[in-house]
Amino acid sequence: MAKKDWKKIFNLNTYEWWRNHRRLVTFALLLFAFGAYVRYPSAELLRIKKYCGEWFSFRDTETYSKKLKLKNSYSAVENYCAWFK
Repeated sequence: MAKKDWKKIFNLNTYEWWRNHRRLVTFALLLFAFGAYVRYPSAELLRIKKYCGEWFSFRDTETYSKKLKLKNSYSAVENYCAWFK
């Protein structure tokens, strides 16, 4: 194929569907990116709250200190999870 033919194939403005939907697709992608940006810190906080809630129920310091990435001591986990009471 000649160089000119490749330009014609990959030019999105020649496709009628893209012309009619490009604003919607662009808006949806930006909305998805913003949602992922906003959700990440809250997802991490919910994960920590879940592990601290389980720790309060079972008091298994060894398992939950690994999950929370803390040193393996009762007081470390207790002090870290005291904020979530």
